[in-house]
Amino acid sequence: WVLSYRDPVEVGVSLLSQPPGWLRDPAGPASHLGRFADPADTPESSEEYVARLYGAFCEAAGGLDARRGKLVPYDALPAAVWEIVAPHFSLLIDNGLRHRMAVAARTSSKAPIGKSPEFLQDSALKQASASTGLRQAIDSFAGRQLERLRKLHGL
Repeated sequence: WVLSYRDPVEVGVSLLSQPPGWLRDPAGPASHLGRFADPADTPESSEEYVARLYGAFCEAAGGLDARRGKLVPYDALPAAVWEIVAPHFSLLIDNGLRHRMAVAARTSSKAPIGKSPEFLQDSALKQASASTGLRQAIDSFAGRQLERLRKLHGL
């Protein structure tokens, strides 16, 4: 297995600024997600909700067999695909395929179908726009879980 993770502040900013369907409709089909993060269903804010979900993701990932998997930092992409992921699965990536992957990685994954705007690194912007409430929620509900997961993988 392979999991990519990103700084929880940046994930929170992304989820809160462009909420996916499961976050926009808490009573919808994905309503059960919150019970994994907070069985008592007591989040006091959207910031706390996404922080609890991130913490739950880290706890779940921590239950995977670390000897069989790789944890890949988001900021190591796309090079991590050929430097970490491919070797983990015993895949050979020649220079031509590596080049095609690097070119494809420059396209935004959030682009509408048929469009191909360039991917823009937004970590600094997300860090700068994070609210105090989000940062506090991350510290309270996700920081320790992420650190524990990183330590399990020697990161």
